[in-house]
Amino acid sequence: MAKYFVLHKTIGDPKAGWETFGKNAPALAAAMAAGKMPAKCLKTWNPYAFGRSDMIFCLWEAENFEAVESTLREAGFYNIVTSDVMPVAEIDWAQMAATAK
Repeated sequence: MAKYFVLHKTIGDPKAGWETFGKNAPALAAAMAAGKMPAKCLKTWNPYAFGRSDMIFCLWEAENFEAVESTLREAGFYNIVTSDVMPVAEIDWAQMAATAK
């Protein structure tokens, strides 16, 4: 499985968008956990509580780019956020430190 980093930016009123996200996210999480979605969101970092309402960041796992987009579309998130999906490679800093000489 490949990893994808997604930068989501709000469309319209951020408060309304994050309220919709809060309502839809539990069902999406359950569907992903049950293997009913083509992609799985592993982590989300949301700075909304710290005064940044314009974006959130997510790490996804999927077979391909299209699976991430399909999952977001099925979840109904494409009408509240834009999604910049990019493939990424993970760097394990603990592992790197362990091999440093």
